[in-house]
Amino acid sequence: MMRYRYGPWDPSYYAVLGSLIGRGLVVVAPLGNGFGYRTTNTGADLAAHLRADGSFDDINQRLTLLRRHLDKSGNTLKNYLYELPEIADAAWHEDLT
Repeated sequence: MMRYRYGPWDPSYYAVLGSLIGRGLVVVAPLGNGFGYRTTNTGADLAAHLRADGSFDDINQRLTLLRRHLDKSGNTLKNYLYELPEIADAAWHEDLT
């Protein structure tokens, strides 16, 4: 494993979000003092269609399990990771063993 910025800290997410917005699957929405993202009706319909496809059963089962036991904010999950010294003390792009 390599220490890297995952989730909203990963710079590649800007390209992914731009692509989803450009396809009309996601929109920018006000959120507190800033903004967030939410699916459009088209995006929600597509997500439902993908969930119904048997090809995604393994992923759906894992997501259900994760939500049941780790239904936390991204910031909370990040903080859990940074309580581990081998992650907190690692340099960017350093291999974690």
